[in-house]
Amino acid sequence: MSPTAPPHPEHGLSEHGELKVGESTIPYSVRLSARATKKRLEVTPTGVVVIAPQDTPASGPGSVEAFLLQNRRALYQAYSELQRREALDTTLPQTWERGAKLMYRGRNLMLEIHEADVPNVQIRCPSRFHVEVPRGLTPARRRAALRHAFHAWLRSRALKDARHFCAHYAARLGSEFAGAEVELGDYQHMWGSCGKDGVLRIHWRLVQAPRVALEYVCAHEVAHLRHRNHDPEFWETLGGLMPDWNAAKEVLERWERERFGGGREL
Repeated sequence: MSPTAPPHPEHGLSEHGELKVGESTIPYSVRLSARATKKRLEVTPTGVVVIAPQDTPASGPGSVEAFLLQNRRALYQAYSELQRREALDTTLPQTWERGAKLMYRGRNLMLEIHEADVPNVQIRCPSRFHVEVPRGLTPARRRAALRHAFHAWLRSRALKDARHFCAHYAARLGSEFAGAEVELGDYQHMWGSCGKDGVLRIHWRLVQAPRVALEYVCAHEVAHLRHRNHDPEFWETLGGLMPDWNAAKEVLERWERERFGGGREL
């Protein structure tokens, strides 16, 4: 259950190794940083990144090896759970090959995937997905890297869009709501929520729906800043914010029926 220790990396570079826990093997890389004051871990579907101060020894007390061994059980649990959750996500392609399609803003866009001299997966989307992946990855690590990169890419676009729409409608609702905080949610039965703390939480998967569907959910949750329930005053407020909300709601409901066979609540 000991890691395969990599050579001591230079500043800013990553060296790779493997942490064995029972019958499982978790790939890891080491990144030394002049800004790091203590060792910490980042767990991703492609493996573990150890970020450590520059003077961290390669082996022995206080080393990266000792740190990994000390945290191996927690690492194994976190890594296994992250892989399990991403494997269950049917909104991403099940095969990551050129020509596969991914839904974004209501459209199934084709993936163009090429190997390149890049440190991690690079994604651009002018009219289709242009993707560059690092050379030399095993098929398993390539798939995991692509899934992880697209998860992060979609969530970043979802947050940007949600903040844009929420800020627009919160400003229309009144100056006292203009600074409403927006976060992403990952609910099983809801597309959005407005917490008692005034934080608007929008489901990140809506970035795959037609844009007007995401806009409707944002306007809906902003209206809840003033009315906590769905009384007539709430719908009147929503109508003042987004006069065509009913048509947008129909777009959302049609998309969720086609994608999920049912709907979520608001």
